[in-house]
Amino acid sequence: MVIGGAELTVGISKDTEDPDDFSMALKIVIFGMDGLETTEIVSKSIMDTLRTLDPELEIKEVENGQSDLH
Repeated sequence: MVIGGAELTVGISKDTEDPDDFSMALKIVIFGMDGLETTEIVSKSIMDTLRTLDPELEIKEVENGQSDLH
């Protein structure tokens, strides 16, 4: 298994004037993997870990390279 590296970006969105009303996003980009099998293992491991931390967490996979977090 080979992983070239990873990039993590945290974003915060405030849609209202209420200081307690905000959304947070974590964008994870993993690159340099040696194949589809490694990609599936890494993806499953990350999602399982996040769901363990918060079972109600909304996880959205982005496959076209475009996300709501810039």
